[in-house]
Amino acid sequence: VSQSRYAYPKGRDGYFEGERIFAYLNGDDLTLVDLPKVRTKVVKDVKQFEFLKRGKYLITLHQDNTLQVRNAQGEVIDSIAKVTDYQLSPQRNALVYHCITTNGYAVGCLEFDRYKHTIVTTGQFAFEGFTWQLKGQSVVFFNGVELFYYRMADRWLSHFDVASLKGYDDVAIVKSGLTGFRISNDGTKVFFSVAVPNSRFPRKASEMVEIWNGNDACLY
Repeated sequence: VSQSRYAYPKGRDGYFEGERIFAYLNGDDLTLVDLPKVRTKVVKDVKQFEFLKRGKYLITLHQDNTLQVRNAQGEVIDSIAKVTDYQLSPQRNALVYHCITTNGYAVGCLEFDRYKHTIVTTGQFAFEGFTWQLKGQSVVFFNGVELFYYRMADRWLSHFDVASLKGYDDVAIVKSGLTGFRISNDGTKVFFSVAVPNSRFPRKASEMVEIWNGNDACLY
C-alpha cells in the first residue's frame, strides 16, 4: 500500500473512482489524477461531473451547458450542446437530458450498459419534471400540456393530454401536487395531479355549517 500523500490547494468536490482515479474541481477546472501513474489531466470549464460504470464513462457538464461523455481514456465520445437539465437513473446506467435546439427543444437518452444515444422526442415547448421509475426502466416528463412516458426496453414513447378526454377540456395536468409525477414499480401506471376549475364544484346556496366525522372513509 502506497504511503504517498498529495495536497491539492483550492481543490473541492474531491472524488475517488475506485483505486485508480481521483478527481476534483479547482475553480472551473476538473483535474483527473491517475493514481497508479501519478499523472494528471485537466478538463476545462466544468461545473459538474459524474463517473459511471466504475469509471468506464465520465460525464461533464460545462459552463456553456455542453454535456460531454468521455471514455476511460478521457476521450470525448459524445457531446450535446445547450443542455438545461439531466437526470441519472437510480441505477446510474442511463441518463435523460433536456436541451435547446435550433427549432425548439429536445429530450434525449444515453444508455451506458452498451453505449447508445437516442433522441426521445422534440417539440416547441420546453420539457420538465423528469422522473425515473425506481427500477430505472422508464421515465416520465412533461411539456406544460402533455405527459410523456418513455420505456427503455423497446424505446417506446407515449403521451397523454387529459384535456383530450371527453368532458375534461377544462382540466389540466400539473407538475406540482402532493406527489408530483410517479411511475409504479411494475411500470404499468403513471401517477400525476390535475388542476380542476372551481366551476366544477359550485358553492351551495346555504351558509349552514357542516360537521364531518373525521373517522369516515375517504370520499376519493
